Amino acid sequence: MGESTGIVKSIINLLKPKPEPSDFEYESIIEHLSSKEHLLNELMNDMWYSGDLPSVRNHNELPSLIDSKLGLNEQICVWFALDHDLTPSQKNLNKKLLSALKCLASNCGSFDNTEPLEEFLHDNKNNKDLKVILNLRRGESQSTVLHAIAGANIGGFRRIGNQAIDLLLEAGADPNIQDNKGKTPLCLAAAKGHYDNTNSLLSKGANPNITSRKGKTPQQIATNKLCYNIEELFLTDKQKKMNKELYDLLALDSDCTKNLKEFLSKHKRDSDLKVVLNIRHGMGESKVFSYVERFAWDNEDLAQELRKIFLEAGALDYDKNIIYRQQKKGQVSKLLVNLTSNQKEKLNKFSDKVFQAQNMAELEEIVNDAIKSGVRLNYSLSQDFFSGNEYTFTDYVMKKISELEKNPKVASNIICQLVSKGAVFGNTVDANTLTSEFKEHKTNLKKAYRDYISNSHKFIEIAKSATNSELKDARVDNSVFYLEYSKDSKIDIIKITDGARDLGLTDGDVKCGRNIVKIGNSEVEIKTEDGIRNYTDLTEGSSIVLTFYTSLGNVDVRLYPDIQNKSKIIVEVSNREEILEKFKDREEELGNDCALGDYWVYYAIERGCFERSGGLMRPEVISESNNKWTGREELRRTSDSRGRSF
Repeated sequence: MGESTGIVKSIINLLKPKPEPSDFEYESIIEHLSSKEHLLNELMNDMWYSGDLPSVRNHNELPSLIDSKLGLNEQICVWFALDHDLTPSQKNLNKKLLSALKCLASNCGSFDNTEPLEEFLHDNKNNKDLKVILNLRRGESQSTVLHAIAGANIGGFRRIGNQAIDLLLEAGADPNIQDNKGKTPLCLAAAKGHYDNTNSLLSKGANPNITSRKGKTPQQIATNKLCYNIEELFLTDKQKKMNKELYDLLALDSDCTKNLKEFLSKHKRDSDLKVVLNIRHGMGESKVFSYVERFAWDNEDLAQELRKIFLEAGALDYDKNIIYRQQKKGQVSKLLVNLTSNQKEKLNKFSDKVFQAQNMAELEEIVNDAIKSGVRLNYSLSQDFFSGNEYTFTDYVMKKISELEKNPKVASNIICQLVSKGAVFGNTVDANTLTSEFKEHKTNLKKAYRDYISNSHKFIEIAKSATNSELKDARVDNSVFYLEYSKDSKIDIIKITDGARDLGLTDGDVKCGRNIVKIGNSEVEIKTEDGIRNYTDLTEGSSIVLTFYTSLGNVDVRLYPDIQNKSKIIVEVSNREEILEKFKDREEELGNDCALGDYWVYYAIERGCFERSGGLMRPEVISESNNKWTGREELRRTSDSRGRSF
């Protein structure tokens, strides 16, 4: 009887409809597209892991396109969308790995987040493609999954990142692969001061001597980032033995100084002694002198004697580093989070049209027109992140979709069009509702997001090719592009503007398109309209040099804000009269297709200034000014005489 009952139950279970398996790729995209969640997670992580109150952030900051700047959740979402050169079986395996990592990235403390990863690695331990997937270099950063986990904050107080690292290393992940900056997973763990992650990597074969492209070892990176808590992990076995012997000697007894002097005398000529004596911890203070301070409570004379002994032996008495907590910058870009009056007017105009839309077809037309006009899709006129009023153009569209008579197919088209242009949502409820009303919505949304990621990475490659130095950050909102380059970079602007147009990221009739370029501490706004690149504004304290290549020679033009008159940008050349005379009657050749505050370059030089925007020809190259005109002119002439340009 019991056996028959069991068979019946088995048959019933087989007949039950099976729940639809989780679509981790779609779920990742929905999470990634939630702008509020994106910023709120950053704020909470700042507070959770640093112990400090989060710095003030502006709701109009955009997610970075540089995947190494994203949290683990966001990185996984981007990696889902990337089309790596994999076989069908490898693609399937990769999808399963990312799904397991998605669970790992969850901050839910009710279950062991490493379990799905452990199951995946166990089930595929004999798969010849497993190592290929684990060591695949992904995204713009060319990071592996080990890079992402080594530098991530995983598991809250439970800190389970090192457990995941152990699992991946045992399964064949290579700890010494370098990303596009030459950094290994150990570099990333060290930079964040993740003690357990760093310890796991070092104990399982990570090479501490591999340097980044800037020539920094993981230990040097940790020190530069003020992560002194992991300094002892980088000691050699000999140094660790010596370190233990030293602190075993520091006991509060009559033989303490005698034994210490003998120890220091024995190792006097050993270079490892100074390494051990100068270990820092906590807030950067000397460990050995901190230890000595403990004796002062019971025996000040002994403490004073020990200080003298250590100083004579070469120990440095480091003070506490008062900037131990490295604060995030308040906002990524002043120009990016502010609109001119004309841009605000354009945004309000299209937002009003959204309110007045009578049906879904009309709404779709309004959205398409707004995108073509270059309207910021993710900009909120409210500056208060926690007010609940920070509605963007995209949010108004989503709200209108929920109010109009249902047309799931058109609604899906609207949302996918927005996503393909980089839109993020304050509320994803309506996007999720469509999955039950329109069966193609999931597929369409994933395609739209993949298209966005694909174009973003192509744009990043263009931005990299336009400089002689490092691209540090890139952000996009419809036809607004923000690019941050390292100090002393020289950038070919026409490569960027033409590249964006060729990728279809900007339309020929865009009216609100902007390029914001930051070099070091200098930030400049460039608007492109009707094929003309117009340099319209700089942030306070900025100073850039435009180098124009012409048949009459190269011309350097320096731009910087007027200190006395905040509404003006100064236009300066080192040999003004000579330049004006040389290009007289040939004004158009100087910066053809380029303007400075709506003036042709020649006339802007003649005027000496232009008003700020607040109220394929010969290219120009921009760089940050070093305020040394004589040196720059000499460098240009020297370079020209050798047949080089910069």
